[in-house]
Amino acid sequence: MPSLLQTIRSGIVFRMSEPSLDSLIRIFSFKKKQNLVKYCRDLTISSGDFVTLVLACEMSGQPFNHRIDYRDRLPDHLVPSDSEIAALESTPAGSDLKGEAAKAVSKMSQSFIERRYLVGHLFFRPYY
Repeated sequence: MPSLLQTIRSGIVFRMSEPSLDSLIRIFSFKKKQNLVKYCRDLTISSGDFVTLVLACEMSGQPFNHRIDYRDRLPDHLVPSDSEIAALESTPAGSDLKGEAAKAVSKMSQSFIERRYLVGHLFFRPYY
């Protein structure tokens, strides 16, 4: 493995020091979860090193392929009901919101506070 992880694309060079690269790559080498958990207790991965690994994998497929998954979690109690949406639709523009229309807007506003945006990263080696 080279002393620096480098990926060049469109004139941009991403670099990671060898100790940082080795500590990240080692995560993928454990056969037993117990050993991985023990190793990760004392490991700190900087956001810059993680981004560098993701970009290197995305651009070159080395040392792993990378896929990302996004999920937006909205609590059920914040999803406006059909009757609340209908009340909101029937309220004339510019008028005060009352009853179910106000409740729908309140739920929509609260959803920006309580929703959870989850992101998962999958690193893998293709087998041919």
